[in-house]
Amino acid sequence: DALVSDLAGGAVALAGEDVHSAVEAALAWRCGDPARRLHTGRSRNDQVSTLLRLRVMRLCDQAVEGVRELERTLTGQARAAGAQAVAAYTHLQPAQPVLLAHWWLAHGAALERDEARFEAAREAADLMPLGAGAVAGTPLVFARIALASRLGFSRLAVNSLDAVGDRDFALEYLNAAAVLAVHLSRLAEDLVLWCSPGFGWLAAPDGFSTGSSLLPQKRNPDLFELARGKAGRLIANAQRLAVVMKGLPSAYQKDLQEDKEAVFDTADTLAALLDALPAAIAALQPNRERMTASLTPDLLAVELADSLVAEGVPFRDAHAAVGRLWAEAERAGVAPDALPEDARFAISPHFTAARLASLTVESALARRNHPPGAGPKSVALQLAQHEARLGIGAGDPEAPEGPESPTA
Repeated sequence: DALVSDLAGGAVALAGEDVHSAVEAALAWRCGDPARRLHTGRSRNDQVSTLLRLRVMRLCDQAVEGVRELERTLTGQARAAGAQAVAAYTHLQPAQPVLLAHWWLAHGAALERDEARFEAAREAADLMPLGAGAVAGTPLVFARIALASRLGFSRLAVNSLDAVGDRDFALEYLNAAAVLAVHLSRLAEDLVLWCSPGFGWLAAPDGFSTGSSLLPQKRNPDLFELARGKAGRLIANAQRLAVVMKGLPSAYQKDLQEDKEAVFDTADTLAALLDALPAAIAALQPNRERMTASLTPDLLAVELADSLVAEGVPFRDAHAAVGRLWAEAERAGVAPDALPEDARFAISPHFTAARLASLTVESALARRNHPPGAGPKSVALQLAQHEARLGIGAGDPEAPEGPESPTA
């Protein structure tokens, strides 16, 4: 107890070949020969595994809370987005209208899966290996369950060979972090694009962007670019441990000390990312005028095809007819509804002026009010469920009503 107190207060520092022998030496200085009994029935092999498991369990808990804080920020942005609609893109080409909130919640859905991966990694680490010794166990019989409980474990290792050589739990933590890094990188890439002048949907304010050393007009969203770049580091850490482990025979090998650098570096990198991203995302300044300008008539082409399907036209035929209509309008240099009636009817008698005039962003979204669609009621349900799960909203997760529908 005195040693713990002195270490916590910075009054003493450990010194030795490793942390285990250093603790033993410090205790021997304080209480003499009894400290030499500390290592009875133990090996550095099962001690190292025990300590790393305890560290990974804590790191998984920290990662889950960090991810949840980021989810709260994304959900807050979704709530603030209200009825704003934007163009959704596939292949980086404008595709269909969606509510802006739907986009924020899409990233939240991915992060929810990341939570589950860290929780699974924590469960994998929750296994006490003490008693395994170096490789074959110990002749000493002791209350392993009581010891496990005191240390914070809920399960016991049952095979000594596996107990000292297993690093699956560390790999699962690193893999969870790698998948999270992929999700953070994709989120960052969207934000970098949206902050670019080509989109202009968002602006990163001072403090979350930097200028150029040469170009005085620039405002670069560096924080999101750095988040995108860190993904490579986190993915590599998972790969480096897998490469080390794949060539090892059973039980403990010194190669396994490489697990520490990968785990600690991933932990530090994740902590930095999850500390910075929520504030940076919350500070983004939307440009609703530019968002609304993205809602071009091309986004409603599939709505026209679907309206023909409602009249009994097979979808493939409707798709082909709408494609010809859009191609003809492009050749004429006008919008589809500006084509002469005879030109439209030559393609399909269904292309009436009234039908084309009925195509609106509002109606397109309203037709997708059921999950997993991007309509107001579907998005309202998603939003309420996320808020209830994250403890930031009082809405009924089964509430049918959504935000006000946007106008075209």
